[in-house]
Amino acid sequence: VRNTERNREKFFEIRDEFEDIPELKAIIGPLFSDEVKYTNEAFYRTDIPIISPTATENGLTLQNKNFFQANPSFEARGRVMANYAFNVDTVRRAAILRATDTYSSKLAQAFAKEFTRLGGKVWVNTDYESGKYNFKESVDKINQFRDTLQCIYVPVSNANDAAYVLSYLVQDSLQVDSLNIKIYGNQDWFSSKLLKSSATIGNNLVFTSDYFIPFRKKDYKNFNRKFYDENKYDSNRNVLYGYDVTKFLLSILNVNGDNVYSVLQALKTTKEVSGFHNNFIFDKNRVNVFLNIVKYKNSIFRLIDRYQLNK
Repeated sequence: VRNTERNREKFFEIRDEFEDIPELKAIIGPLFSDEVKYTNEAFYRTDIPIISPTATENGLTLQNKNFFQANPSFEARGRVMANYAFNVDTVRRAAILRATDTYSSKLAQAFAKEFTRLGGKVWVNTDYESGKYNFKESVDKINQFRDTLQCIYVPVSNANDAAYVLSYLVQDSLQVDSLNIKIYGNQDWFSSKLLKSSATIGNNLVFTSDYFIPFRKKDYKNFNRKFYDENKYDSNRNVLYGYDVTKFLLSILNVNGDNVYSVLQALKTTKEVSGFHNNFIFDKNRVNVFLNIVKYKNSIFRLIDRYQLNK
């Protein structure tokens, strides 16, 4: 275990140390997308497989052929929501409301590209500036097509944005809560306090999330009890990001752990693996393309599906 200190030079020190350990077969980490860029730079000429459990930025796996992204990228998240809307809910006419200066725009861009590729049409693609909360112009644009639209994709970048977006969607200018329009979002909508403020929209909202903890399932309860006995605190979202990736990697090392090349090949060809917080399967770019599809209904978050992109 080594601390990168989020310092570029430290990554090269760690690389030099790790290259002198012949038994080393894989690396788990780092956590943040900016660290991944340093990691890929430092380990570019090595053959060691590297798996980040949490990094989400687009294009990280393109920097190093041995890097794997266990947490879906922004691009994958937008594409999953578009696939679900088009293929499962059979939506064909969409609007997009996004923030201009955050990852919201990356999600929206991926959604729009995938939705139109599948055969849908984005009738209006509008934005707002995060933190300013002046939605009138954007809502007016959407309102022009309110009788045509089947859904609005609203990827927000934080819960504060979501609260203001929610209030505008139910105002007289649009009244989404009185229309038969589906609302799709991302996991920044994952707040029961927020969605309780508008039961109608809350009950119509479907969103993607890279985690959904199955608190009621027997196998999770058994795991959490053992985890608590060992660590004296409950497992949570952050614990499960690390635990699920480690368990997945150990299953590969147990069968294909002869050397770094056998581990790499197994990671690239492995079939679907189930985890507590999400499932894993890597696409040709070594990005996990599983996400949870979540619905809020009657004050409870419910898992609709563990959805694989292009399944």
